[in-house]
Amino acid sequence: MVLGHLHHSIHPDIIKAELEDLGHKARNVLNIRHRLTKGPLPLYFMDLEPRDNNKRIYDLQFLCNMKITVEAPRRKTSIVQCTRCQSYEHTKTYCSRPFACVKCGRDHNTAECTKDPAPPATCALCGGANPANYKGCDVYRRLQTARGASDPLPRPPNSRMPTPHVNNGEARYFPPLPHTQPPVPLPKTPSTLYSHAVAPGPQAVDLGAQLSAFLTGFKTLFSQLMQQTGTILTRLTAILPRLTA
Repeated sequence: MVLGHLHHSIHPDIIKAELEDLGHKARNVLNIRHRLTKGPLPLYFMDLEPRDNNKRIYDLQFLCNMKITVEAPRRKTSIVQCTRCQSYEHTKTYCSRPFACVKCGRDHNTAECTKDPAPPATCALCGGANPANYKGCDVYRRLQTARGASDPLPRPPNSRMPTPHVNNGEARYFPPLPHTQPPVPLPKTPSTLYSHAVAPGPQAVDLGAQLSAFLTGFKTLFSQLMQQTGTILTRLTAILPRLTA
């Protein structure tokens, strides 16, 4: 089962305790994490003990003072495989069988295997020259057939899907493509020579005349200011001896 809309800060033990008060026994409660960022999501995976009232878990709407949604986990096309005994339909969390190596097929943990990588592997399930997790194994294919699902091998990277043939008589079932108007051409502007582009226009001539008049007026004003400054200095020179006498 999957519990949705529960805050990720709630401890799984608290969820287990509230479920038990409601008459449901949970084996395990796990906080689901984002596939890429690995951050916690407001989703919890819940594994219930077999009981007669398990189907009533879908009627649960509130848990831990929050409104929740209980959904069944999405069915996967591939069959889950145990990394402990290499058998299918369960995981290592619920497995107590002896170890089986995925590479050599012997009774030890795969992490402790010292097999030379040069010789071919030995399947612990079918005894073939392939690893036990190979999806082309006869055991895996028989299980897929029994489940009524198909898990084809990956297609080559350069392969293309065949284009389906459409009968001309069935063309009437396909709507016609929308008619599009041709684009309107933009008006052409006459080309301009570089000499014409850099030549001064009437606006540039007016700006030059205004700048010349401004400089002339500024020169006259500056000359008057200098004359007034000289007169002031002459009078100060005549007054200073009298003040110091």
